[in-house]
Amino acid sequence: MKRNKRLIFIFILFVAGLVLALFSVPNDESEIILAQLAPSTESQMCGYVLSDGKTTIVIDGGTEGDAEELINEVKKLSNDDTVDAWLITHYHEDHTGALAKILSDSESEIKVDDIYSCFPPSDLIQLYDPDCYSEFQVIDAALEKSETSDIPKEGEKIQIGEFTVTVLQIPDLSITTNFGNNSSLIYKIQAGDDSLLFLGDAGIEAGNRLLNGPYRSQIKNIDYVQMAHHGQKGVSEEVYRYISPRNCLWPTPV
Repeated sequence: MKRNKRLIFIFILFVAGLVLALFSVPNDESEIILAQLAPSTESQMCGYVLSDGKTTIVIDGGTEGDAEELINEVKKLSNDDTVDAWLITHYHEDHTGALAKILSDSESEIKVDDIYSCFPPSDLIQLYDPDCYSEFQVIDAALEKSETSDIPKEGEKIQIGEFTVTVLQIPDLSITTNFGNNSSLIYKIQAGDDSLLFLGDAGIEAGNRLLNGPYRSQIKNIDYVQMAHHGQKGVSEEVYRYISPRNCLWPTPV
């Protein structure tokens, strides 16, 4: 009889422990992954995929030749082969070629919900960046066929799933030096506890505008910063010193 009571007591302890374990399991938080794409061609390029499994964001995406690798990365990270938001920094082909190709493919393996871009007027591109005007025409034509294209405003906050995107800078048409690169949109993304800053190809002038502009306080102590213009001839050292990043994303081919 005593043995039976002992077994019953042990059984009760076991059940109590199991119930306690079930109720003490922490919520399963999705892992956030940021993938920096490698170039598929000899061209420099800039492309990132950010995803928590439920929501997927692409930043730029690289050249036309990088489209296949980009698609594969989206399919790997997204649970439904969908890009919830595609953020474009500027019109140069090494940042927009892949997107233009995907938008022109009626049988694309991935779906794009929303695209955010803001380009200078075409006549100014022709005047101040004539060598890249044809690159602008390609992405502009692709976006015109898309029903998912949005033009964000400076300072606008965009909620995309659990990610918060803040548009810190849009093209300043008074900056005509290094026109195409300096027209880069600058995005800050809050991803969980981490902040990410994407500078596109911003040059010295656009970097100084950011440093001395109304959103200066929002670029301090960033966790991950994408090096402007592939880490060469981009924003000044002063900008990076102020940002004081914990990590640098350096989209530069070998």
